[in-house]
Amino acid sequence: MVIKADFEIQDLDGSTKAFNGAVGTSATAIPTVAAKEVSEFYIENPISNTPVTKTLSYSCDGGVTYTDLSVGESMVWTPKGRIRQLFIKASAASTSYKMVVNFEDI
Repeated sequence: MVIKADFEIQDLDGSTKAFNGAVGTSATAIPTVAAKEVSEFYIENPISNTPVTKTLSYSCDGGVTYTDLSVGESMVWTPKGRIRQLFIKASAASTSYKMVVNFEDI
């Protein structure tokens, strides 16, 4: 006898927020107030950034270490731990960024 169970689990708790803007060489916290835990995030260094040598950097460890994204690159990540803020900075002033962050309702 074969028993088959098909089901889909949805995580409906929490919230999603989009962040768009421009950063410079100083680190900026996203979100500005560390209230809820980050469950997932997407970050993009838009193709519209010129010159193409501009890098956008993000940090998941409080701004200690950064990972660079070149123009046109993006990253999606599900961080572990109890991260409440991400930090971003750029290699030059007025570097555009796009982010979407999922937060837990804890």
